[in-house]
Amino acid sequence: ERIVKVVENVPTVFDTSLLKPFIEILPPNLPERQKRIIVDHLRASTFLLADGVLPSNKDAGYILRRLLRRALVCEHLNNLSPQTFESIIIEVIKNYGIFYPELERKDEIINSYWVEREKFAKTLEKGVKEVYKFSEINASTAFNLYETFGISLDIIKDLAPDKISKLTDKAFEEEFKKHQ
Repeated sequence: ERIVKVVENVPTVFDTSLLKPFIEILPPNLPERQKRIIVDHLRASTFLLADGVLPSNKDAGYILRRLLRRALVCEHLNNLSPQTFESIIIEVIKNYGIFYPELERKDEIINSYWVEREKFAKTLEKGVKEVYKFSEINASTAFNLYETFGISLDIIKDLAPDKISKLTDKAFEEEFKKHQ
């Protein structure tokens, strides 16, 4: 991607012919940072699903789950249509399928995405309500949201940036270690 960026003489990898088709599927008024998160996470998730990885709480499945959920939070924050993400996944399959035969498992990939999406929708709905109950979120509260609702620190930062002014990654990790 960096080589293509240089060859195509564009400002970022997201402006290259590799990623721009996916960015263009998203609404133009969406914040640039969120466009990049969505595209990067959905593309990576598509390849993981093509390799047979399924969302779980262990190993590569955990990474996949975190990628999908972070993108889904962006969808939630911006009231995007669920079909928008499926369109991006289909476009990834179309654009890279020639080079990656694993992507021929299109129906399995899309089905796995929808299954995880439905699971997380319930979690997100409950978690968002909880996040918004607090006027400020400290490390202990953040860890409780993570443990109880599966709302990761990244997601808390995306949902309530105004409520975490004193919350640090280090403090959150300390809470996690206490729990262990």
